[in-house]
Amino acid sequence: MTELKQARRAAEEASHHKSQFLANMSHEIRTPMTAIVGMSQLAMETQPGAEQRDYLRTVTQSATGLLSILNDILDLSKVEAGKLDLVETGFAVEEAVRQALAIFTIRAREKHLSLDCTVEPTVPPFVRGDEQRLRQILVNLAGNALKFTSIGGVNLRVKVEEPGKAAGPMLVRFTVGDTGIGVPADKQKRIFQPFVQADGSTTRRFGGTGLGLAISAELVRRMGGSIRIESPWLDPASANLVSGTAIHFTVLLTPAEAPEVQGQPSGGAALDLPARVLLAEDNAVNQKLFVRLLTKRGHTVDVVGDGLQAWRAWENGSYALILMDVQMPEMDGFEATARIRQGERKRGGHVPIVALTANALDGDRQRCIEAGMDDYITKPANVDDLYRVVSKWATPAAAQTPANQA
Repeated sequence: MTELKQARRAAEEASHHKSQFLANMSHEIRTPMTAIVGMSQLAMETQPGAEQRDYLRTVTQSATGLLSILNDILDLSKVEAGKLDLVETGFAVEEAVRQALAIFTIRAREKHLSLDCTVEPTVPPFVRGDEQRLRQILVNLAGNALKFTSIGGVNLRVKVEEPGKAAGPMLVRFTVGDTGIGVPADKQKRIFQPFVQADGSTTRRFGGTGLGLAISAELVRRMGGSIRIESPWLDPASANLVSGTAIHFTVLLTPAEAPEVQGQPSGGAALDLPARVLLAEDNAVNQKLFVRLLTKRGHTVDVVGDGLQAWRAWENGSYALILMDVQMPEMDGFEATARIRQGERKRGGHVPIVALTANALDGDRQRCIEAGMDDYITKPANVDDLYRVVSKWATPAAAQTPANQA
């Protein structure tokens, strides 16, 4: 029993160290990537020449690829820890499918490949399920299909495999078929294991970590379905055998009567109205990036480099919004937020605080909300997401009464 307890403690300690390492790795990689992605997007708006535009597009695509690898590693850690959760919402099936494919339009055009989608009429227009994870599976599979295809194209088909009873869940089948290099029969059973590709030469030629299919397989299992590979595969539209690969997977989705329409942010009309924003960020390049993005929308931005300065700036200023980094010297974002909220309890008022952080592991968002923050953005922040959140919270009417005047 003593040996078992010691082994358990050792395993728990190893798991803790691994989680800490992943959290630190995520933060350290995402912080510089914020500047790479953001500055590239800003440079694209300066009307560069065709050659410069091509360079910038390449930088952006490479950064996006690196972020995808990082996300796969984090997702794999969640799978191993049993912490990969599903969140059900109502959504339109066809719209979700087409949005997943839309990000590959340019890549398909550059490779002179077709990219088609067919949703059979039996598929309900609206369903309940985890739209984000479904799109993640489709992006993984479509991205793989395009990567390993040089002639022909990729086709996605959606159909109802098994209708549900009454208004219960139904089994929906998705098939991503390509005309690529195919997968040898002796490799097909291992293709859904982590870090596995068909062979070493495939890895050298096409790149990739081999995590996408493993994560997709686990997501499919969590969503009540199954996944399998067929290579070569029978095209149901033409009844011909195609020399390529088709991956079929099913998930349980519940028919919905109508889409769940998300309400407009309460401050949506204030997107172009000037507001005073406090940015707490210790990275000088990211300071420059976010100031530029916000001032382009007409906002005034005060910048501080740590949580202690953020707290003091709040005491002496009137802000419509605080964008708060989490890991900062002197005082982190959690303590700074706690001090601001404590001061508000004494003096009244409430300034919206949005976490702007490179922490992206499971539980990071909840920890920010529990610390008193109102919202959460992960670095590298999508520019549209940043503007949406600022529009939601940074209304001029939201500016607090200066603490020293309360």
